[in-house]
Amino acid sequence: MKEGWSRYLADILDEPMHNRSIGATSSIMGAVLLDVLDDIKSGDTLIWEYALNDSGHVRRGYPCETLLRFIEYTLRECARRGIRFTAAIFTPKFHNKTPDAITLRTRALALFASYGVDAFDVNESYCTRNNLQEFPDELYSNPLHYVENDDLMGFIAQGVAALLPGKVPTDLEPIHVGSGEYRIERFQKDEVFKNSIISLPVAKAPTHMAFTHAEGWNVLGLLVLTHPRGGAIEFTCGDSRLELSLTHAAKKFDKHLLKFISFERLLGAPVACAPNASVTITPITKPGTFLSEIGLRSDLGLPALDAHNGLIAGMILERRD
Repeated sequence: MKEGWSRYLADILDEPMHNRSIGATSSIMGAVLLDVLDDIKSGDTLIWEYALNDSGHVRRGYPCETLLRFIEYTLRECARRGIRFTAAIFTPKFHNKTPDAITLRTRALALFASYGVDAFDVNESYCTRNNLQEFPDELYSNPLHYVENDDLMGFIAQGVAALLPGKVPTDLEPIHVGSGEYRIERFQKDEVFKNSIISLPVAKAPTHMAFTHAEGWNVLGLLVLTHPRGGAIEFTCGDSRLELSLTHAAKKFDKHLLKFISFERLLGAPVACAPNASVTITPITKPGTFLSEIGLRSDLGLPALDAHNGLIAGMILERRD
């Protein structure tokens, strides 16, 4: 809903608003953006609106606990930097009438309450305003998104605006994140990728990293720039060897798309990176079937493999407790 409710919100705010969302990504990307964007300062307000995407990611194999951890990382980083936070909770149509299927939403709301921040729940608030027992199906344009009519979009914008400027999250003991530390480990820079949202130093395969940390970390996955001719890579860390697609399926979008490749989704667990391990990424030239993240192609032939347009922005690591 990049051009939907947020446009209505911008019209009613006195302060400038910047949309930094990246479509079809999860709260992991939200935490990453907060880490890499340099224009979010103390006193600013971050509006979290990943509920739709997170629900879809859980439905397609993402562990609920992983997304909750990164929501909590976002809250803790806001607390550390003095950034105000508020949340807009959107419920997709496929979860609208199945309360047992929205565990992530329920647990996220509890997490927000624990950190002392407010959330605007669209479906619940709309039903309360209109004295309805359930949110109307006709207010969805498809299984994921609301219809973009003036009444609903304006209702969402007014509901979120009523919670602004938001609150800085309470600094408390971690609930989901254990040691409370994740980091982005970057490879040697070959070039800088820039668009209207982000500027990232990126590497091309082949690339190598000598992992010098004395303690053990888990590699949760790779932050990559995929492409219709992105090719595939071999990722090697210790005894782990993975063949991964960097080729997105949006053939008519002949540009790079920023994606997070989750090892927890693909393998059922992160890759353990031993102290002082070595990480190597090399291009693959032989056609085959590759591990593929949501929105990426798994079966690749020579046209996709020849160009090697995929880029690596970094590894997402989490300290092992």
